[in-house]
Amino acid sequence: MTETIFETLLKEMEEQQKLHHLPIVEKKAKQLLKLAEKEQNHYYESIAWYFISLLSFYNEDKQKAMKACGQGLKLCESADNVRYEIRLMNLAGILYADSSNELTALHHFINAYFLSKEHPEYGFMQLILKNMGTLFFSIGMYQEALQYYTEAFDYMLLDKFEKGDLQIVISHIMFTLARMNEQEEVRIWKKKYDELDNELAKIPEEYVLSELYLDVCAHTTSKVPEKMEQVLKNLYQEEDYSHIKNCMFFMLEMSLHMKNDSLFIKLYQTAKKLFKDMKNPYFEEELSQIYIQYLKEFHKDNLKDEIYQHYEIYQKAQSFNLENRKISMKVKMDLENTLYKQRKIIENNQKLMQYTQLDDFTGVLKKTAFRKQTIEKLQRRNKNQKAFFLMMDIDNFKHINDSYGHMIGDRVIKEIVAIIKNNVDQNTLIGRVGGDEFAIYADHVYELYKIENCVER
Repeated sequence: MTETIFETLLKEMEEQQKLHHLPIVEKKAKQLLKLAEKEQNHYYESIAWYFISLLSFYNEDKQKAMKACGQGLKLCESADNVRYEIRLMNLAGILYADSSNELTALHHFINAYFLSKEHPEYGFMQLILKNMGTLFFSIGMYQEALQYYTEAFDYMLLDKFEKGDLQIVISHIMFTLARMNEQEEVRIWKKKYDELDNELAKIPEEYVLSELYLDVCAHTTSKVPEKMEQVLKNLYQEEDYSHIKNCMFFMLEMSLHMKNDSLFIKLYQTAKKLFKDMKNPYFEEELSQIYIQYLKEFHKDNLKDEIYQHYEIYQKAQSFNLENRKISMKVKMDLENTLYKQRKIIENNQKLMQYTQLDDFTGVLKKTAFRKQTIEKLQRRNKNQKAFFLMMDIDNFKHINDSYGHMIGDRVIKEIVAIIKNNVDQNTLIGRVGGDEFAIYADHVYELYKIENCVER
């Protein structure tokens, strides 16, 4: 009955997310978390943490998002929830990339990449590859970005994705090649883009800017300001800050290349306003650098004042960086403390479980526990592995008890158990299934003679 409630809540969350009804998603996620914690269901608990992290990210509460993401990832491991483990790793990568912590972001993306490779049935590979490409693009590693974008394109071809999705990835490839000043390659990929029927509501900014790049290279710049205006209109509706930054800097650099003073100033003023609203000093510091480059080209007299202002912006960016590092450290410490507590709870539970499963007298498994664990091993057994099951009792044990007393009989049982333990490894199951009856099961043997040797001993 509880499983049905879990599934209903999850289905409702996914439907409301598609409709962008985020407050309803948040409400349902909290309900799912509360119920999953009560039932100690780590599978659905990890899903709830994913949605809480995602919504916190949307609400620009990075610290809460990172913490929730970490909680979800830890639970995914114990619940064997691979699907949401990949999602959470990908989200963690995005969160750290958004905080300019590229190394940690890459760590999570790589983990998501290899897990997606092991589980292609979930279809996340192209998303992870695209995000890795975007990460490398944002730090100017265009060759690496191109590698991951083209790999994403290849995966999408194999999976027969929608033409619109293919066009988005092609536009990223074109834009990266434009950044690398590879004119002919941009033209080749532009042809691939144009050969597909357009299924997109709007043309990607990366495609428009790649066309703009080709125009500048061909010295046909009459339509460049018009194309830039089109991109600017779209950027005002955009929520991805890194995407806005990448597009703005490209246009600024193109205007410098064209030596168009008035166009640069128009773009610079727009970027200054957008970056101020984003409250990211890194972007403002990069913008200040390109403005100094502009002054060197056109207005050298104003260079001194601008360099001083750039120093102030740089100091602000460094302070912002320090604050981000403190937040990351705090989140890390909170997570480690939580994980330590969870490990202790799990260890105590395992000890308690082991105590209830073991025979008090001999220290081997009780009959019920032996049966349960043997069935579990049989279900997981590799077909290439040999297995053996052995039942044994002590000959004339009643005579030993009657002749020498129960104390001697108890000693015989303990010594027999010691002999069994000394002749099998720690992966072998040993159970006491009667007073003087024992059972042994092992499935990690590959040669029959080893089984015979073990039984003989």
